[in-house]
Amino acid sequence: MPPFEFKADTGRSLLSVTVRGYWDMATFTAYADSFRMELRQMKARGGCRRCLMDATEFAVQSAEVTRALQALADSFAPDCPALMAGVSGSKLSELQARHAGESGTRRVFATREAAEAWLFAEQK
Repeated sequence: MPPFEFKADTGRSLLSVTVRGYWDMATFTAYADSFRMELRQMKARGGCRRCLMDATEFAVQSAEVTRALQALADSFAPDCPALMAGVSGSKLSELQARHAGESGTRRVFATREAAEAWLFAEQK
């Protein structure tokens, strides 16, 4: 399986991202380039208000990759999704993700259902 995949749902203004394995910086760079391209494509088709990241098969990463992921999320403006939710595969990964950048617009959840409920709560 590839280390990352993207799936755009323009009807729901949602970009779903799946990340897997343990990454080196070359993998991160390929991911970052692909992520930015996906956001630009979604912007051209009406925008990306939500991002759901499935990290259930994502290993705890090195400090270098973790810092790079945080910087990437911080760099997304103006194409940035308004809300970003992550689903973690382990408690340690969840703690790492929260430390890397949880905020009012970015949250980490234990289940996909909880992440989607938060992402789409404003529509109810």
